[in-house]
Amino acid sequence: MWSFRITKSFSLSPQNIMVRRFSFKTVHHWPPLKSYSFRWEFSKQNTHKIISRDDRIGIAGLGILGRRIARGLLNEINVSIESSPLVVRKHLLGLGASSMTMLNKHPSEINATSLENVSSLQETEGFMVYESNQKLIENCSTLFISVKPNQVESICHDIKDSVKNDDIIISVAAGVDLQRLNKWLPKCKKVRAMPNLPIEIGQGSVALYSDQTDPEFRQKIESYFNGSTCLWVEEEQKIDIITAVSGCAPAYISYYLKLMIQSGINLGLSEKEARTLLIPTFRGTSKLFDKFSPQEIIEMTACKGGATERAMKIFDQKDMEGIITSVQSSALERIKEISRNL
Repeated sequence: MWSFRITKSFSLSPQNIMVRRFSFKTVHHWPPLKSYSFRWEFSKQNTHKIISRDDRIGIAGLGILGRRIARGLLNEINVSIESSPLVVRKHLLGLGASSMTMLNKHPSEINATSLENVSSLQETEGFMVYESNQKLIENCSTLFISVKPNQVESICHDIKDSVKNDDIIISVAAGVDLQRLNKWLPKCKKVRAMPNLPIEIGQGSVALYSDQTDPEFRQKIESYFNGSTCLWVEEEQKIDIITAVSGCAPAYISYYLKLMIQSGINLGLSEKEARTLLIPTFRGTSKLFDKFSPQEIIEMTACKGGATERAMKIFDQKDMEGIITSVQSSALERIKEISRNL
């Protein structure tokens, strides 16, 4: 049997890590009484962005983005204890994953991969799994809707009779505007969010829009994406633009890296050699953006009369800016098509 005693000890480390300390002891007839200690560490860049222990967070839809939101939330907590950290995680966050919700509504989507995703998050990440969207909203105060845009209305229909005025709905579905969400869910507070894939590791960016302007409310929403850069926009139409520009950006960047690796192979490197050199280069260059602008990095690398300068001229000759603008414009047009077809 385990007994827990929660102390009210808080401290702030030089690295801006807020630590909540706890102690517990085992009660057995044998071995002799032992005491242990562990701590929950909340890694924060801004220490005011704390996920409340009372928060219960649900996720409707466990596709690629939904799983990354889930793991990003779990990564907020670093549990330093040898035995059963998943129980502690579940106790702290009370995360609920709507596993079969979309599968129930769309049987064609039941497949080995989706069932494996559910099983993995339930068994290895300590999630609670509910059999319906209604049960899910009854057991959480904040719900992420992370499904395809044409499935959002059905999620809202499932939960509309159970959602409460103080509940928070965060939709990450592209093209589903707040007007539609208000129509489908008259109650509750609603947020449109557009994160990108690096949120899973507490990086990347998130664009946010809501008609709720209270600073504490917005701070709470940001806490769910802590580590990522959050940008609140005052014009909802910008969410669609941001989806095309930064929401899709991990794919654009990865595509360019893939081509760089293939070009290296074409010029005589092995795939291993090209990957070994280029992936750390991408990673390191991204860190330089904290100190230098992209133009400054170009100028530092492209010495006058050198190889880089000549190579960069090819980009201009091929109108690289025009190509990138066409790529992002095409993505934006597709988002508008999705919205029109809802």
